[in-house]
This record gives sequence, C-alpha cells and structure tokens, in this order.
Amino acid sequence: MQRYSKVALSSREPRPVVVTCPAKIEVRRGASATLVCSISSEVQYTVVWYKNDKRLAGYSEENKKYR
Repeated sequence: MQRYSKVALSSREPRPVVVTCPAKIEVRRGASATLVCSISSEVQYTVVWYKNDKRLAGYSEENKKYR
C-alpha cells in the first residue's frame, strides 16, 4: 500500500540584481584610486574589471592593486 502526502509548492522569480559600480573613473598617473562595486543578488554573479579597455586578470582576493 502506498501513502501519498499533499505538498504545496511555490516558486518566484529571483529579485532583480542591484549593482552599484563606477561606470568610468580617471586618475592622474601615479595617483591611487579605490573602486568599490556593491552587488545585491540572490543568484550567482561575476564582477569583471577593465583598465584602459582591457580586462584585468582574474583575482582570488577581494582587494587587488593594479598599476
């Protein structure tokens, strides 16, 4: 004899991703700049940074210095 249970399922679309990053920044040669990218997401995301229109190599740390 098989037993069955009633189960209620519900689903929803994930909330929209909210990204706050600088679109473009210019810094004098030799000066420092701090770039901050804040992301609020329920789904996995990837952040990609560019310098002089070239993609910066991947990194495993949160903070990275480029020259």
